[in-house]
Amino acid sequence: MVVRSRAPVRIEFGGGGTDLPMYFEKETGYVLNATINKYVYGTLKSKHTNDLKVITSEFKSSHVFSDVKAEKFEGDVKIIHDIVEKLAINYGVDIFLRSDIPPNTGLGTGATVAVSVLGLFNHLKYEKAMDKYQIADMAYQINNLDAEVPGGKQCQYASVFGGMSLLEFRPDGHTRVHPLNVQRSTLLELEKNLILAYVGNRESLASVKGIIHNQQMSYSDAEKLSTLHELKSLALDMKHSLLRNDLMSFGENMGKAWELKKKLNPSVTNQKIDDIYNMAKKFGAIGGRIIGAGGGGHMLFYCESNKEQQVASRLQEAGIGIVDFSFTNNGLETWEANQ
Repeated sequence: MVVRSRAPVRIEFGGGGTDLPMYFEKETGYVLNATINKYVYGTLKSKHTNDLKVITSEFKSSHVFSDVKAEKFEGDVKIIHDIVEKLAINYGVDIFLRSDIPPNTGLGTGATVAVSVLGLFNHLKYEKAMDKYQIADMAYQINNLDAEVPGGKQCQYASVFGGMSLLEFRPDGHTRVHPLNVQRSTLLELEKNLILAYVGNRESLASVKGIIHNQQMSYSDAEKLSTLHELKSLALDMKHSLLRNDLMSFGENMGKAWELKKKLNPSVTNQKIDDIYNMAKKFGAIGGRIIGAGGGGHMLFYCESNKEQQVASRLQEAGIGIVDFSFTNNGLETWEANQ
């Protein structure tokens, strides 16, 4: 049997930071995000032997393990090992992974890989298949196994459920996905006026963990905790702006959230990112932000209507890549293929 999966990455609008355990274990966190038509694709071919073959195109690597239980997985296939171990897989498979987005660039590719691979194995379980919440929670646990600094929880849930949602992270450990019933015309206008820019890879995964670590260490500071409350409040305001078709306020609040994010943790930005942001603002962006932990990766800008192309052109002239995208309502999908 050949099983395939497709899971989308997400862009974040507001509330990031309140999906980290140092916050949501004490306070309810809220994140507003949406999935886009950039995916991690997976293929699984089951077989009668116990060896595991993993091919990952985004890392340009291929690995063969003679026993899925006996051997130690490292590097870019460790996540596969953790999933095999977590699900107690006792049969051999060939797995192929391909991503539309480079790893470590802020759109949640690592989380989406976990979702896509879990989807492959879950498709084979039939009567004992996990539901969406179980898949998302297991993906989060997998991504944070043995992690010195636990990461955020929003990416896994966005990738599994898809669409534009307000995600609620409760202190009791439960997460709730609240899909937004936004008017079609509002979504089209939002999509038209948004610019997704690729500003280059972050230095390393270690640098990302450092940024997250610095942010979490600040949660014990009363002033920084107050800033997180403000970020959460802005995410809720942005939700209401979308439901009221008030995109000007939405864009302005995105900019306010970015200023708060920098106040909370100055290491999310650098001179290059500040220069790009100021350039975009100069030529028509109302507000914008880095996506993810920061330090590089992707930036998102909401522009004045009919100035988005001017912003994009100026960024391209400065050597910044523009990523074409559209929203998608579909989350994790799996199917069987004849091969």
